[in-house]
Order: sequence, then structure tokens, then C-alpha cells
Amino acid sequence: MAISLAEQLRVVGQWLDYHGADEFDVDCTRERFTIRGWHHATPVQVRWFTPDELEVRSAAARSSHQNPFGPGRSHWSVFLRNLGQVWPGDAGAPQRVQTQTGRLQIDGQLAGVPTAQWYEEEWLQQANQGYRTQAFRLPTDEPLA
Repeated sequence: MAISLAEQLRVVGQWLDYHGADEFDVDCTRERFTIRGWHHATPVQVRWFTPDELEVRSAAARSSHQNPFGPGRSHWSVFLRNLGQVWPGDAGAPQRVQTQTGRLQIDGQLAGVPTAQWYEEEWLQQANQGYRTQAFRLPTDEPLA
């Protein structure tokens, strides 16, 4: 079973976290996610993953409750997972995701129309808190047993 876009982007973010990337861009196709990440003091790191590889890395992370690449030094996995959650599921994978001074830009097609959307890092952090707290709320319309 294929993992969600949110989970694929989370694993991409874990790779970026491990490398301590300050900035990045990701090109997305059905066959692969090509990632370029860099820190202001280091050369660009380039890596690509197939969807199957992302699924294997995701399973490893979930079973160990750790970044599958090693300890992370940045915060991209949370932001990219949330970006995958807000991108419309019926739109397919975005074509490109990149950083732009305090925000992420996502390019793709929505309803067959090319689009670019921007998400502030602060908004993505707030969305993360919202997703985390919603996951633990009980439905108010059902009686407690």
C-alpha cells in the first residue's frame, strides 16, 4: 500500500533535517523525488528517492520512532508533512517544493491549472499543533462508554 503525500514529504524532510539544511528544493515526479538541500556553510547535498524507497524509510522511522537517517538538526520533516496534509489529495503530487525566506512554495496543478501556493513556516507550525491536538479529541456527539 502506497503511503500518503504527507508521509512521503515527511521522509524527505527527515533527510533534510539529518543534513541540517537551511534551504532546499524538491522536484517531484511519479518516479522519484529529487532533493537538493544546503546549509549556508556547506555544499549542496543532492539525493533522490523513489516512492518505494520513501515507503521503506517511513516504515523504519515508524517502527523505531526515530529519524531513519540519524539525528536531525533542523525542522523540515514537520513542515513538509503538514504541507502534504494541506495539498489537495486529488491533485496528485506537487511538481516542486522549495524554501523562500520563512515560507515554503509548492508548485503543481490543481484541476489541470498550473498553480503556485505559499505557506508561511509559522502557519505550518500552528497547523502541526492543530493536527496533534485534534488527534486526541473525543467526538462531542458520541456518549462516552
